[in-house]
Amino acid sequence: MKTHRTAQIALGTVAFGLDYGISNPQGQVQPEHVQSILEYAAQEGIDTLDTAAAYGQSETVLGAMLAKQPSAFDVVSKLPPKIEGNDVGKAIADSLTKLGLRRAKAFLAHDMESFKDPLVRESLLRAKDEGHMGQYGVSVYYPDDVRWLLDNDIAFDLIQFPLNVFDQRFRPLLPLLKANNVEVHTRSVFLQGLFFLDPAALPTHFSPVHDRIVALNQLAASSNIPLSALLLNMAQLHEAIDKVVIGVASLEELRENVEAHQYIEKTKAILEEIHAFALQDEHILLPFHWRT
Repeated sequence: MKTHRTAQIALGTVAFGLDYGISNPQGQVQPEHVQSILEYAAQEGIDTLDTAAAYGQSETVLGAMLAKQPSAFDVVSKLPPKIEGNDVGKAIADSLTKLGLRRAKAFLAHDMESFKDPLVRESLLRAKDEGHMGQYGVSVYYPDDVRWLLDNDIAFDLIQFPLNVFDQRFRPLLPLLKANNVEVHTRSVFLQGLFFLDPAALPTHFSPVHDRIVALNQLAASSNIPLSALLLNMAQLHEAIDKVVIGVASLEELRENVEAHQYIEKTKAILEEIHAFALQDEHILLPFHWRT
């Protein structure tokens, strides 16, 4: 049964299909560990999995696991990047086959470039009408993409974008999205693990945020909040966010994140201090700009 601790958590599964994360020395999560993670997630009431065609073997791995507990999770997947409209139907069918599902909760365009194509949007709507999914939308990186969607009255049900202690660019848009009845999923709450790196050993690319990471660790320590709990709770404290997508590389990490909610009130008390860590430097905020 879903609990207050897990109501907003969605489980990101990129590490189930790829070697992913700047602070993940374990590499791709092995299938037996995936099974343990999913069993625990279901037990704790986490009800949504986030995956994508581009996440290596993630959909196939999930399909094998979901066959053992077919009704435990809703699945959100993403189309291949830079897809063309005529290929959307086949891509959805391929993903559903790998996942072993007749219907997904949602399919998202993996990039805004694809979603701006009317044929892609029409194909997603057609697939929704045919019952292959309940919702459709897009994964974005830039606030201007959200503004374009709203300004042009583009229909969509669900949007996903990054939000974390450093990356708060989308916060001003949350009320607009909720006013338009859009379901909001955020990702990158741990920024691929950047926040957990030893500040003294940061790659040169991250030198501009060395002092901020030190200060963030000091704030967590002085507030008696584990850093991972502070990071996750910061996102969960936004009522306009429906799901916070978190990736884990082990069962222990998931347990730690489930328990983060016990620190929610402590996090709330220092929320203004946390918000002060916001950055605008996209070379730090967007991992595809990283040079490590």
